[in-house]
Amino acid sequence: LKPAFSLANNISKDNAKYIPSSIENLAGLVASADQVLANGNATQAEVAAAQSALRAEVMKARKPANKALLKSALGRASNLAGGQFGQAGLDALAAAIANAEALAADENATQQAIDAAWVEVERAARGLEELPVQQPEEAAAVEVPFSPVSSTHPRAHAT
Repeated sequence: LKPAFSLANNISKDNAKYIPSSIENLAGLVASADQVLANGNATQAEVAAAQSALRAEVMKARKPANKALLKSALGRASNLAGGQFGQAGLDALAAAIANAEALAADENATQQAIDAAWVEVERAARGLEELPVQQPEEAAAVEVPFSPVSSTHPRAHAT
């Protein structure tokens, strides 16, 4: 029981490093285990129950996911969202951004989910296809005759 108690107690003391919902029952179980340890007459069943409860709760303890890469990818992807790209690519990017923003705001998001969202945003951003630059209709319709010397050039009128 002592090793499980020590580990659970350390996690409980460093609770700021963990997702609150993942350790919400830990402090109470640490207090109960402390009472079992202090009881010289505790039965083997009580010790085993306290140890089992602590181990189960320690297994639930999770640190917040590192979201730095995801937030960086979101910043870059948001800049692309207004560009001249095909609609299918923009739709895929918008969906990836929406999913990633939801996960970035979720304190319970796992690192695996954050990493998958990062991959999705990066893949959608790389999959964008630029549309060809379109010329204004007027410029495309006007024919300009080629003249090696402009009529407004001083030498054009010299004889």
